Amino acid sequence: MIFEKRDVSRAIEEINECLNNILHADSDNYIFRLKQLFTKIDKNTVLNFIIKPYVTMELDDSKIAFINARGMRSSFVIPEDDDEEISLILKVLNDMKDNDSSVMGVPHSIYMKTSINENLYLFND
Repeated sequence: MIFEKRDVSRAIEEINECLNNILHADSDNYIFRLKQLFTKIDKNTVLNFIIKPYVTMELDDSKIAFINARGMRSSFVIPEDDDEEISLILKVLNDMKDNDSSVMGVPHSIYMKTSINENLYLFND
């Protein structure tokens, strides 16, 4: 597929804005920002062409997981392959946008901080 330069430039601006909004979102608007990201991916043909394959990629679940350790803390084991890592992160974010409790639960199970926003900051970082 061939895209116009202006369409690619616009896609870059849109994805940068969405990612920046997510990185700086607090728990009150985190889901809203995630929904914005995936709406942009669905509606922007350039973003859809580039990112959708990562969202739909099949991953080997035996190589990735949240592994419970002491104190109910989880280790977030990510794939070694860069494309699979991108896919996993997008899948987690996509799931989080549809599940209010996972926004609090997933980052907390990894970082175990008392503040939801601190857990989100660490998770995004």
